[in-house]
Amino acid sequence: GRTLVIEPKSPDQKLDINVKNGMVTIEGTSEVKSQGGASVSKFSNSFSVPGDCDPGKVKMDHKDGKILVYFPYRQGKAIQKAPLS
Repeated sequence: GRTLVIEPKSPDQKLDINVKNGMVTIEGTSEVKSQGGASVSKFSNSFSVPGDCDPGKVKMDHKDGKILVYFPYRQGKAIQKAPLS
């Protein structure tokens, strides 16, 4: 399969990751505080699950402060290996 690694800008950054109808949507909010106040920024990004992967079996995990999104290959997908030299 394939793995997407997402590293938040800071431990306080809030991320929401959803997989629906073959699309992955990542939404986030960051807040920066200063003496004069605070500013909040939001973002959103969407993309299709890779065509050779099964959108119904996408899984997510956390490791070392990173978010890992696993896209397992579809059943019966032939994996092409590079030829040995």
